[in-house]
Amino acid sequence: EIRIDDEPAPDDTSAAYGIRVRGRFLHIRDGTTFMATDGMTVKIYDDDIFTDDLLGTTTTDADGIFDVVVDWEAQDGDEYPDLKVVFAAENDEVRVKPPSGSRAYTFERGVWTDFTGTDLNLVVVSPDHEVDQAIPHLLTNYTRFWRYLDDRGHDTRFLEINFPTPDDDGAWYSRTFESIQIPFDNRWSDGTHAHEYGHHVNYCLAPMPSIDYCNEICDRDYPDDCGHCRWCEEEVNSAWTEGWAQYIAHVIPPTFDALYGVPAINTREFEDLHPCHIDTLWDDPDSTEGFTGALLVDI
Repeated sequence: EIRIDDEPAPDDTSAAYGIRVRGRFLHIRDGTTFMATDGMTVKIYDDDIFTDDLLGTTTTDADGIFDVVVDWEAQDGDEYPDLKVVFAAENDEVRVKPPSGSRAYTFERGVWTDFTGTDLNLVVVSPDHEVDQAIPHLLTNYTRFWRYLDDRGHDTRFLEINFPTPDDDGAWYSRTFESIQIPFDNRWSDGTHAHEYGHHVNYCLAPMPSIDYCNEICDRDYPDDCGHCRWCEEEVNSAWTEGWAQYIAHVIPPTFDALYGVPAINTREFEDLHPCHIDTLWDDPDSTEGFTGALLVDI
């Protein structure tokens, strides 16, 4: 639904005048819950045949609200602007993009040809297709993960989220490109999103040791495809690196309900200890990520 105020633009369109552009960006999580999209960049253009003129930029707040006044001045024979609004899934800290591209996902509204008002109220904007709802959700999660650390004095570097990546690869962090790969099957796994962000925190703010998961424990296809499990031992470097990421997954998502009014889903919890599911034995705590995560929770 689009609402346009009746107030007309000034008669003398040769002079610059302000146009207010506002609304709210929402997405639907897991097909059930409306959520505010946090950190979406909003760009307002005057649409043109050759090159669109960027009139102004803003960012949605934690409630998904955007509200900005842009200046427009008649030029090139145009009596009134042809307004177009582009929403980009990125901000100063996070970008959500296709794995094969370098630009953020975008959503467009408009064009409003020969716009004669001074107030364009888009009311509510949301992706048109269900398959795209995860894009603003990932942007929201990673913006809020960053804010949690930044509020405590720890600013991590810019992070790219590649989505969707192959489901067979699972979610993983690349320290080479400082990016996180999220498969379609993990699009609503807030705990997984936070876990991978934990690796980024580790890499940005502390030494991140080399790791080797190939020990025939929790390996999908040894030695070609090696993995790890929460409560089965690997080695000390894996225990630290994965345990720290599990701690981040335990700590940040549960704050969302109080901070933003919607609880996280599919979270991770490391208050309770568990034996390895393979042999039901208690593995060496020094080499097991779950125990590292639980220790950090206690600290």
